[in-house]
Amino acid sequence: MSEKKITRKPGIEMIFRSVCNQCDVTIEALQSLSRQRKLAEARGALGWLATHFEVATLSEVGRLVNRDVATISRAVSNIEKRLMRSKDLKEQMDMLRKELSNNAIMQA
Repeated sequence: MSEKKITRKPGIEMIFRSVCNQCDVTIEALQSLSRQRKLAEARGALGWLATHFEVATLSEVGRLVNRDVATISRAVSNIEKRLMRSKDLKEQMDMLRKELSNNAIMQA
C-alpha cells in the first residue's frame, strides 16, 4: 500500500503574521498608505508567499494591503529578481516558507 503525503497550506492570516514578524512590521503598517521600502518589500514577500502556497491571488493580496494588483505584482517581481541575486534574502524566504509549511501541518 502506498503512503500518501499529507500537505497543508498555511492560511493567508498565518502568512501575514509570519511576514510581519520576519520583517518587523505591523499589519496596520502593511495596510497603510506608506511607501517605505521596508513596507514595500514586506508586501512583496507577502504576495510571493501567498502565490507560492496558492492561498491568494495578487488581487486578493492587494485588497488586503490597500494596493492595486499592479503595485503588488511589481513588488513580487522585485522580490523574485532579488532572490536570484541575494543569498541572504533567499535564505530568509526559504526559512519563512519552511516555517509556514511546518506550522500549517502542526495546525492540521
